[in-house]
Amino acid sequence: MLLGLLGALPARAADDLGALARAAFYDQAWAETERLSRLGLDAAEKQFGPDSPEAGLWMAWLADAMCRADATPVSRPWTDRAHTQALPIAKRSIEILERAYGPDDVRTAEAYMAYVVALAGLYRHPEGDPYGRTVLTIVEHTPPGPDHDLLILKLYYYAAHLHVVDHNVEAQEYEERTTRAQYGYLLDPRRGDDPNRVYRGGE
Repeated sequence: MLLGLLGALPARAADDLGALARAAFYDQAWAETERLSRLGLDAAEKQFGPDSPEAGLWMAWLADAMCRADATPVSRPWTDRAHTQALPIAKRSIEILERAYGPDDVRTAEAYMAYVVALAGLYRHPEGDPYGRTVLTIVEHTPPGPDHDLLILKLYYYAAHLHVVDHNVEAQEYEERTTRAQYGYLLDPRRGDDPNRVYRGGE
């Protein structure tokens, strides 16, 4: 979705920046993802305007990257974390992308996911849960593709975070629904069930 958004740059450079940002995320190079997202947002705002959907998408990526790149010492108050700065950026991206694409679009889901991640870093999981579940639903109804696959990964990361704060029931639901959305069935049988049976979606 980031590819080709930056009309202010030569087409190849725009594609390269989007591809680099996506690759940096997959490599968990969070600081590099943040740097590339800032470049993307700056170029999109100059070319398309600060309220454009192109800028909104880069806002979502930037907010997400800011949270993942945050290295605030545990001795500092949670309000000092980059998540606090990322939260209004994520909220703004939601406003822009909902207006441009509606609440059920995979592009809007990127903004919802950034909002969820920002709230999770501030231990405000219940506030983000409705948005996380919306992302789950969108992913369940979106065909496979680069944006679908990236959201799947982000949902897996979020489920892992839920385990860290002992929200294990919610984490398991995220894991199961995300696995079904990715593969069409659960990779692991439920505990106590037949270990030789493959559990497919709907069972």
